[in-house]
This record gives sequence, C-alpha cells and structure tokens, in this order.
Amino acid sequence: MNQTLKETLETVHQYHQVTKHHVHRFAAGPGHLDWDTQPNSFRRYDGAPLIGLDKIPPTEEPRYDEAFVEGRHSAVLLNRRSISQLFFDSLALSAWKSTGGARWAATNDPAH
Repeated sequence: MNQTLKETLETVHQYHQVTKHHVHRFAAGPGHLDWDTQPNSFRRYDGAPLIGLDKIPPTEEPRYDEAFVEGRHSAVLLNRRSISQLFFDSLALSAWKSTGGARWAATNDPAH
C-alpha cells in the first residue's frame, strides 16, 4: 500500500473513531444544525413525476391487532387510495412543522 493511501485510510479511521456513537455516549456533534446543508428527507429522481397522496380520514377499523390476523380482512386493489392509506397507517404522519425555511414531518409516535 502506498504512503498516501495509508495516510488517507488512517485519517478516515481516526475521524470514524472520534465521531461514532458509543455505548455510553452519543457521537460528538457540532453543537448546532446547519439547515442549509441538510439532506432532503424524501428521495427524488430527476424527471420522475411527483404524485401527491390522497388524504384518507382515519377510521376505527381495522383495529391494530386484527390487522395481523390472516384472513380477517379481504385484499384491496392496489391503487392511489390504498397506497395513500398504507403510507398513512405505516408512517403515521400527523402534521408538517417548519421554521427558518426547513420543513419536516411530525409523527403520532409518542417516542418521538
């Protein structure tokens, strides 16, 4: 291995050691968020159309436990409405928050 490559790999390894999470602590951060350099939360592909999802009002059915019982519910057609429902139920987005030009999804997950 040539010296330049060896030095580069050592630099990468040192950086990794300093910035990684540990069992007893989180990784050291810069102490602030640079909103201008944050990655886009949503994957986008050049030329692909952006299709909005339907807003499906919540219902009481199916109950969480029942959703996992095989044969309890019949299959639904794969379409925009069913995909919208799937994403709503699985991602549990409840609102959009924004400040200083940044925008992010708030969830119904009590752990967040």
